[in-house]
This record gives sequence, C-alpha cells and structure tokens, in this order.
Amino acid sequence: MAELPIQSQGALFDLDDLADMPGPLADVQPKKGAGRPKGAINRSTKDWREAMLAKYRSPLVVLAEIYSRPTSELARALDCAPLEALKVQKGAAEALAPYLHSRMPQDVNVTAKTAGVIAIVEPGSLTSDSDGMLTLTVVSNEENQALSAVDAQQSDEGKVGR
Repeated sequence: MAELPIQSQGALFDLDDLADMPGPLADVQPKKGAGRPKGAINRSTKDWREAMLAKYRSPLVVLAEIYSRPTSELARALDCAPLEALKVQKGAAEALAPYLHSRMPQDVNVTAKTAGVIAIVEPGSLTSDSDGMLTLTVVSNEENQALSAVDAQQSDEGKVGR
C-alpha cells in the first residue's frame, strides 16, 4: 500500500471544524467527584468506628482515666504495688500524648571534628594530640619516583601529559 503525501491528507479535513477542538490532553479535566477525596474515611471504617463508640467508651478516654486517677486508688483497683500502678499510668500517658500534643523538634548536636583534607600517608606519620588535633609528619620519600626511559624521553619531547 502506497503512502499518500502529507499535502494530500490535509484535504481530508475541514480546518475550520478543527479550530474549535481542544488540544490533545491539555484541555482534558478530570471528572469532578470521581473516586474518594483525599483524606476521606472509608465508609465501612466510619460505620465500624461509630458502632464501637456507640457500645464502648473511646480508648482515648480510658487512657486518660488511667493516667489521671490517683496512683494509690489505681493500685488498689489493680491489686498491685503503687510503683507498678505508676508504671501503668506512665504507659497510659505516653500512649495518649501523641493525640494531645505535637512532638518537640529533635535537637541535633554534631561534635565531630574534621581535618578537611584527605591524605595518603605512611603508617605512623599521622598522630593526634590530647585536643584531637591531627598532626601529619611529612616523610620525604623519593624512592621509585623516576620516570621510565620511554616516559623520560617523551617528557623531554613535551609529549607526556598532553
């Protein structure tokens, strides 16, 4: 099948009719109300929560009652030592706190010292004093520093490193 030249395909469309058409995908808007809105609660979760709260007290209320009760009274009710009752109250307060108060920002304290230099050194040449300052003993080592015969000749001719 032979392809038609591009100029002849333009005659198949009335360009005046195409002028009012929206562009590809740019003008397409999502349907309003399609899907669950962000943050919306699932209906079965909502129904379950309402049924549980209609029959029982909120767990948050129970936690608040436990931590706010006098420790000696809670110890008698739990038939335990006052110290154990205090631990139960502390646990209840910790469990309830995120629902009432936001967390305090975390303090970051960096105490690391850095020298800011990377050095390849021989063993024993890098030491630190009592303040943590690094000291590098410079070791002069000229052993095996000569160029090979070929590199030496190229260096003399100005070819090495280019």
